[in-house]
Amino acid sequence: MYEGLVTNLFVVMDDGTIVTAPDEVVLNGVMRTTVLQVCREKGVKVVYRCPEMKESARFRAAFLTSVARILQPVHSFWWKGQQVAVQSGAQWEELVDTIREAVWWRTLSEATAFQVNACKENMHVVEDVLEEDVHLGQDVYPNKER
Repeated sequence: MYEGLVTNLFVVMDDGTIVTAPDEVVLNGVMRTTVLQVCREKGVKVVYRCPEMKESARFRAAFLTSVARILQPVHSFWWKGQQVAVQSGAQWEELVDTIREAVWWRTLSEATAFQVNACKENMHVVEDVLEEDVHLGQDVYPNKER
């Protein structure tokens, strides 16, 4: 178990360690990279190996990441025709919420910075076009009173 079509899986074990697949076997996307950065900053230990269903009794929280969903909690897995619940608790949900909030704000601030820079670039283009229009207007209508 390590990823979906457009998602990466993270599992919080009963000792607080987050287990996720090694970079070599998954798409190391933007959200995955951001989650891993947040974990480093928050001092959360990450082990790079594929979580295995045989250790599901130790799963305390799980979540998927993707650009569309950012971070989505997983409450159960289907394995061999049976639903296997993640045995969560308040402290584990709080850990996932802390990571989700940090990822959300980082993503939002980066998107806002990108949009602001794009707007500034567009404003320069608009200013240049307006400036050219004024010059063209003066050249095309040199005798017209304004």
